[in-house]
Amino acid sequence: MILIMELKHLLPIFWFLFIGFVVVFAPECGKTGVFVPSGRYDKNRGLVLSSLASNVSAQGGYFNTSLGQGPDQVYALGMCIQGAEPEVCYNCIDFASTLLLSSCPNQTEGLAWSEKRVVCMVRYSNSLFFGSLTIEPHFPTPSQDDIRSDLAEFDQAWQLLTIGMIANTTSPSSKSKYYAADEATLPASRIIYALMQCTPDLSLEDCRTCLKQSVSDFQSCCNGKQGGTVYRASCLFRWDLFPFAEAFSRITLAPPAVTNTTTKKDTITISMAIFKGIVSSIVIIIILLLLAFGFVFYRRRKSYQESSSDITITRSLQFDFKAIEAATDKFSESNIIGRGGFGEVFKAVLNGTEVAIKRLSKSSKQGAGEFKNEVAVVAKLHHRNLVRLLGFCLEGEEKILVYEFVPNKSLDYFLFDTTAENLVTCAWKLWRKGSQLELVDPTISENCETEEVIRCIHIALLCVQQSPTDRPSLSTINMMLTSNSYVLPDPQQPGFFFPNKSNKERDGLESSQYTNRCGKTGFSLLDDTFDKNRRLLLSSLASNASDQGGFYSASVGQGSEQIYAEGLCIPGAEPKDCSNCFNYSSNSVIERCRNQTEGLIWSDDVILCMIRFSNRLFSGSLEMEPSYNLLVNGDIQVNLTEFDRSWEDLTSHMIAEATSSSSQRKYYAAEAVSLTSFQNIYLLMQCTPFISLRDCNTCLSQSVRDYKSCCYGKKGGNVNRPSCFFRTNTNKRGIIVGITVVLTLVISVLLVLGYSLCRRRKASQEFATERSSMTTYGTAPPENATDDITTSGSLQFEFKSIETATSNFEKSNKLGHGGFGEVYKGTFPNGTEVAVKRLSKTSGQGEQEFKNEVLLVAKLQHRNLVRLLGFSVEGEEKILVYKFVHNKSLDYFLFDSSIGNLVTYVWRLWNNGSSLELIDPAMGENYDKDEVIRCIHIGLLCVQENPADRPTMSIVFQMLTNTTITLPIPQMPGFVFRVRPEPNPSAERLQPGPSTAMSFACSIDDASITSVNPR
Repeated sequence: MILIMELKHLLPIFWFLFIGFVVVFAPECGKTGVFVPSGRYDKNRGLVLSSLASNVSAQGGYFNTSLGQGPDQVYALGMCIQGAEPEVCYNCIDFASTLLLSSCPNQTEGLAWSEKRVVCMVRYSNSLFFGSLTIEPHFPTPSQDDIRSDLAEFDQAWQLLTIGMIANTTSPSSKSKYYAADEATLPASRIIYALMQCTPDLSLEDCRTCLKQSVSDFQSCCNGKQGGTVYRASCLFRWDLFPFAEAFSRITLAPPAVTNTTTKKDTITISMAIFKGIVSSIVIIIILLLLAFGFVFYRRRKSYQESSSDITITRSLQFDFKAIEAATDKFSESNIIGRGGFGEVFKAVLNGTEVAIKRLSKSSKQGAGEFKNEVAVVAKLHHRNLVRLLGFCLEGEEKILVYEFVPNKSLDYFLFDTTAENLVTCAWKLWRKGSQLELVDPTISENCETEEVIRCIHIALLCVQQSPTDRPSLSTINMMLTSNSYVLPDPQQPGFFFPNKSNKERDGLESSQYTNRCGKTGFSLLDDTFDKNRRLLLSSLASNASDQGGFYSASVGQGSEQIYAEGLCIPGAEPKDCSNCFNYSSNSVIERCRNQTEGLIWSDDVILCMIRFSNRLFSGSLEMEPSYNLLVNGDIQVNLTEFDRSWEDLTSHMIAEATSSSSQRKYYAAEAVSLTSFQNIYLLMQCTPFISLRDCNTCLSQSVRDYKSCCYGKKGGNVNRPSCFFRTNTNKRGIIVGITVVLTLVISVLLVLGYSLCRRRKASQEFATERSSMTTYGTAPPENATDDITTSGSLQFEFKSIETATSNFEKSNKLGHGGFGEVYKGTFPNGTEVAVKRLSKTSGQGEQEFKNEVLLVAKLQHRNLVRLLGFSVEGEEKILVYKFVHNKSLDYFLFDSSIGNLVTYVWRLWNNGSSLELIDPAMGENYDKDEVIRCIHIGLLCVQENPADRPTMSIVFQMLTNTTITLPIPQMPGFVFRVRPEPNPSAERLQPGPSTAMSFACSIDDASITSVNPR
């Protein structure tokens, strides 16, 4: 009997090993309310449920929150059984949230209980339900087996157990609020295991009512069954004849009492049984201890062997610290190309080869382990899409990694950059910065006249103005190009500037700039709960603020993970403009304040807007610092005394208007005063709506004084503060000339001819449910799967679902092939796109590589690595499922020197008969296809290799205006790029292994450099 009692505590372990994990779920969608898919409520619901898993696991198993306002407000709650491990709780909540999103596509209410290693519940609604008892709906789920013992005796023990548990659960002195797990012993050593829990926001009386009703419901529907569950929105009751939760391993049952009627012979018999039981227990314990000790010793020895050889087996070259110090100019600030969580990255030249030096911060307490891991893991990985580790340096406290230098910026710029821009955007930004010559192709930068290039760019920007009446006609363009005495008007922001602005005219208040500051007193870890809450809240600002009239304030999280944020647009802004400004500002402040707990940005890229976040409550408080003063270059060309009088009167009047309690536009004022017939003063000021009138007056008055101190007499400037802003500017009225839409397209093509491409549009959308949304297509790993696979953390997919997603591995879905097999594009029924790598059945070396890739790649989490979503093993089929990257392979951006320029791209499309792919999708079908193709044809003729083959300006004019002229067939342009492989001797000096090769981009004829002058 003692042996049985000793082994009782091991039963939960044996149950988990031999019966596997039970997954039970009961999704219930409300029937009284629906919403429009992809609307505001749907987006808020997705945001809240996506953040629920991390918040519930971080808050001890329970979390409730809300997002949005009015009819779009979503209330959500998540709960795990008490004592659940955070990681297990996270997975269960994540699974239940994903299940609700797919099962309730447009219902305003939803509830799901999930039992994925631990029991958990997720609930959302458009009405407040926190603290309210919800009895219906309820879901009784009995076991299939019946009780095979005395039912009367069983019922008596069962009722005593449930009554005692309800009393313990709802006791005011209970340490485990609204939770209980208990056992009751039956004859023949059978045990009843039961568990109860209410949501912690209920009252004691409501919890007691919910649990009593659940016990009563089970007796009514399922009496005589060997177990079952009753799920409700406010409570849970479950019991069974096996320990279905880890909580039962911590419960000790007292052994049955023994009557004192034994004889001497019985005593000897019992004593021998006890002795045998003790000996058996000791032997089993010793065996288990020896096995555990052997396993731990083996792991430690293996770990020691691996760690001792981590550095030596990398086959990387150890560099001398002095050489690295000299190459980086003693780690000069001018050589910094980036910063990360563990230190700074410098650009340097070693032995004639450009390298990236990652210097571990001396103050980083967590960096030593990461340094060893990065050397040991990254140096073992060799792939054309991974930046190669060339070496390392260990000297004193200095820990340095030497990487291959990637000249084409960071990988995430190409794969995940959501702020990709077109060529017009790039040209406009460079024009505003005074860096127009950066548009010139390096191959002709030294063989062109600077003034003429700048004039050409100036004319081109005039040709793409927002209003067609502001664009010059073709005859005017001809005069601009041929006569230097022709005065060019100043260009305004182009019409194809990305993101597009509205048609609303903004006189004199246009500037593409931003100011941002990050807090210096608090820091957070990247990808922790605070960081996730920050990204969640800022991503919701754009939609909510634009819907709330330009201002929105909210918070997410609790305790140290709580974040407060507010967004502000100037009154009267179009909702689309406001949303675009918020999206741009949110991305900017997250990028620039990566791990700071406070951040502020004033943006004037589309319209004026402000975004601020902090880990402390700031709404309603006057904050004057930090302040930022920006001025417009150039002095006012009028009588300064007259200007001073007008400016003083105007600012005083505006402050009084903005802080007037009767003002319809709270804390906002905008005015304009004419100085001369050609020049106006424009002023704009605004405070955040939550501060008092007195605080607003103080903030604006101080901003006006600050502007007079720094920028008085200038054409304009800004003073931005956390609580208010002030801006003034002047604007000269220009002469308006006209041009047609077709001619605008022509000049746009001509603009492209002499200058290289900054970057092609490359927006890559993250699908938020990339892994969790596909759980419905996968299966749990088989029991006989190796530990190598099960510990990888990846999801095993059914082969049939992958076969369906790829249309039975249709050739049209093939993306490419490698040394170990082919890669296909697949689409699951929910619309998620994946890349499927199918291992070749004839590959003799593939099985080991398959296991290595699942083990290694699934453990690597980085924004620059394509994520492994899962795998499939069925018969001879070995398949890896990756996240699908829309922007082609990484090596296309990092190592492909045939990226070329825009002329190369146009020539390829022309030869493929796909010229219309050059058209911006924003134009839709609003153009004449024949005219566009003719414009592209003329553009290619203008960049022929031989100058004699290029038409003069007068001929171009005739080609554009007379469609009867037959155009000659264009030959390959002079600036088309090609690739030739050449050895890289400097790389060989750095790399001890086989020599590498690099690709160099070159023109067809390097000697053909011609003037950019118009003919």
